[in-house]
Amino acid sequence: MTNQAVDSSCGQPDPCLPDVSVVIVNYETSHYVRRCVDSLLQQPLRKEIIVVDNPSPLEDWRNLPAEEIMVIRNDHNVGYGMACNIGASHATADVLCILNPDTILPKNSLAEWLSALRTLLQKDMRV
Repeated sequence: MTNQAVDSSCGQPDPCLPDVSVVIVNYETSHYVRRCVDSLLQQPLRKEIIVVDNPSPLEDWRNLPAEEIMVIRNDHNVGYGMACNIGASHATADVLCILNPDTILPKNSLAEWLSALRTLLQKDMRV
């Protein structure tokens, strides 16, 4: 979280990288994940949305908006924690946010959270 890519031409954070990578684990919750993703897409910042699918007999991953997110399909259900780790391993932003599938974010809340986090990190990198 402390290593932010810097655009060498201007010394600023790389404008090509997302501000935050968001990981959501799906297991028979695509109807919730879809609403969560919709609320994320309304957030006014660059974000990378990664959904890790722990496959279910219903194959509900097919209901996810794949054109707007990265979907990682596991071969078998590896559990919530391992699925979060798999998603995190694909993240490219310097900040990682893990959300439950039933989370619906109010407008601007992710940007406000990110701003507060960065303020804390500037004060004390041990956070």
